[in-house]
Amino acid sequence: MFIINISQIETLVLVLIFTMLAIYLGRETKKSIIPGLVLFAYLLLLLSYIIQLSILNSQDIVGILTKCIAINFMLILQTYLGYLWVDNISAKKDKKKTINDGLDWLWGKV
Repeated sequence: MFIINISQIETLVLVLIFTMLAIYLGRETKKSIIPGLVLFAYLLLLLSYIIQLSILNSQDIVGILTKCIAINFMLILQTYLGYLWVDNISAKKDKKKTINDGLDWLWGKV
């Protein structure tokens, strides 16, 4: 079965660069759909890891999949925060009325 191993350092660096470029592109174009698509792709990747983990029983593969799931959770968090940031920028650009700032829950008490 094919496994996208993001626990290797080379692959992880490429994925991080891709994520940062997608967030930067979303910020420059002021469209939150770009980081949203990357977030959706990471969620699909997480789902595929969980399905593979439930099907495969080899100890080597279980270790790799566990590392990949942990890294994927960090990528999802990073992309989600980037999505909220770009969404706030696009709401200000379009002068949409928002209930609160998307990142207010994170920075509100600081």
